[in-house]
Amino acid sequence: MERNNRRSLSGRRAASMLAAPALAPALALALFAGPAAAQSTAELCADPGQSCGARISEACLDQVERFGAGSVRAGAAGKSAACEAQMTDYRACLQRVAVECADNRVQSGASSTGCDQATSLKLWQDVKDATNPEELEGLALACPGTAAARLAEIRAKALRRGGGAPSVESAGPVARAAGDRFRDCPGCPEMIAIRAGRFTMGSPDDEPDRASDESPRRTVDVAAFALSRSEVARGEYAAFVAETGYRGGLGSGDVCRTYEDGSWDFRSGRSWRDPGFEQTDRHPVVCVSWEDAQSYIAWLNAKTPNAPYRLPSAAEWEYAARARGAGAYVWGDDPDRGCDHANLYDQTSARVNGFNWAAAACDDGYAFTAPAGSFRENAFGLVDMAGNVWEWTEDCWHESYRGAPSDGAAWMSANGGDCARGGLRGGAWDFKPTSARTANRNRTERGYRGAFVGFRLARDLDR
Repeated sequence: MERNNRRSLSGRRAASMLAAPALAPALALALFAGPAAAQSTAELCADPGQSCGARISEACLDQVERFGAGSVRAGAAGKSAACEAQMTDYRACLQRVAVECADNRVQSGASSTGCDQATSLKLWQDVKDATNPEELEGLALACPGTAAARLAEIRAKALRRGGGAPSVESAGPVARAAGDRFRDCPGCPEMIAIRAGRFTMGSPDDEPDRASDESPRRTVDVAAFALSRSEVARGEYAAFVAETGYRGGLGSGDVCRTYEDGSWDFRSGRSWRDPGFEQTDRHPVVCVSWEDAQSYIAWLNAKTPNAPYRLPSAAEWEYAARARGAGAYVWGDDPDRGCDHANLYDQTSARVNGFNWAAAACDDGYAFTAPAGSFRENAFGLVDMAGNVWEWTEDCWHESYRGAPSDGAAWMSANGGDCARGGLRGGAWDFKPTSARTANRNRTERGYRGAFVGFRLARDLDR
């Protein structure tokens, strides 16, 4: 009893001290693989700050009080590796609360329907492959209340509303030459035809700031495909929400990780509509999860059934970003020369945001996201393949490229893929410039939403 009371006191102290935990976004996405707490979801949801804070020792809280939550790092004077681990666990706990408790919908509720991870993943694929509303309505009943079920409902409604009629441009096969720009329907994102080709994926051993998950390098053959010229814009996503009434995948969609008052935190009331900074309809949509992206894609595919959209595979993404180049970045090898090509953490952002990591020694003029087309195109005519926002890819997460396909296809569950997590590419406005390396990989839970995460579309060119 005394021990439990001490943990309760620690939790209350932590909750008051760490109500808005400061966390560098370079670490934020990697946290989600952290250790899970030995507590039920109900306990966490009842009092997140106290429940999550209960795992932090009094000694560690003393360090936090002395040095600040954002500065606890192993190896520094007066700080310990044990405390750093506890802080990581605490933040991972908050992420779990943000995802699982949003709108009082928790993962355990889905498990009572018999929908474990494997079942849910299969349902996702079945919903994406379904082509008629009756089938989709049946799939919506398979795991009621889950993101896949809501996706099935959206697709079924869109198909019934549109009658399955293809748009004028997508009514039949259309030959596309490399570099062609086109739209499959009014309001559809502008697409660019990307030529087929072969490239070396991953980074060389001597590339500065590389990580082991970018190995082993390998040759990949990529078939011709189309990629949206820019990231999906806020206005394009707003049209989807207005037509479908979509409220989000896990939870209500109103929890997003934002930077406000000098700290990063998951905040209720923040979403793609209001990520904590001003945007116009030309800015990339942010605060969208992998599941949100799939729901938008399903809606768009119901409008253009002969032009099926999808997320790009990681291989397609890197091939398109490199655009036949071999540099570490879209623009070359110097991270300080990217401000004409990408919205990075630059001198403007350093003045406005003051993150505690190095900014590029150049100025791109934007403290947060930038409107599409604000920077130079790459050799394939694409913009914002580096910086602005991290972009979801279709693949499940793998810790390396061992056993990866060589045909450019998305790498899913084969060879140990973790399909609860997805890959992100390209870096973002708030991340250190080196995160925009073309080979750099990031990952997080597919239900994650951050004010620096968006997506762009791909589609095949065989129809």
